[in-house]
Amino acid sequence: MSDNNTIPLEERAEKLIDYWRGKKPGGKLPGRGHIDPTEIPDLLPHIGLIDVIGSGSDFRYRLVGTHLNQVFGEDFTGTNVSETKIGAYGDFLTDLYRSVLSANGPIVSDSIFEFREKNHLKIRRILLPLARDGKEVDMILFMNIFRTRNDSEVIAARYRRGMDALFDQYQLSASTELSRRPL
Repeated sequence: MSDNNTIPLEERAEKLIDYWRGKKPGGKLPGRGHIDPTEIPDLLPHIGLIDVIGSGSDFRYRLVGTHLNQVFGEDFTGTNVSETKIGAYGDFLTDLYRSVLSANGPIVSDSIFEFREKNHLKIRRILLPLARDGKEVDMILFMNIFRTRNDSEVIAARYRRGMDALFDQYQLSASTELSRRPL
């Protein structure tokens, strides 16, 4: 894993991070109650919320945006990482989400996945800690940006190939995190 600070953030990611920073009360972490979906309607299809269970022993997808559901071909809302993400991929996500628990700010992770027929998909994850009490992270606000193709091409590729999902963790053959860094 390398620290590559040269990759610029996409406008959508910058908008979410700026929004999150604007919600920090007195230097503390914002909580879920500070986030108002009506203030960021254009971001809603691309974001989600993850509940922290047992100080990070597991994580539950509280809400997953409609665009993410389209790309994955499934809605993971209400599921736990330990139940729906398997093997090395599940371990990777659990480790990534745990890294947010000690962060005082956004985490950016760039990953590349090899899946089905040796195809590759790059994902940039923006992970933002939320804390009801301003200190202990109890939720993660996240955004996934698929970086190899524009969004419409990613979805179109799924249908051209006759897949239920473009990305399927059950057929994941390799996962490499390119970078992880705090902002």
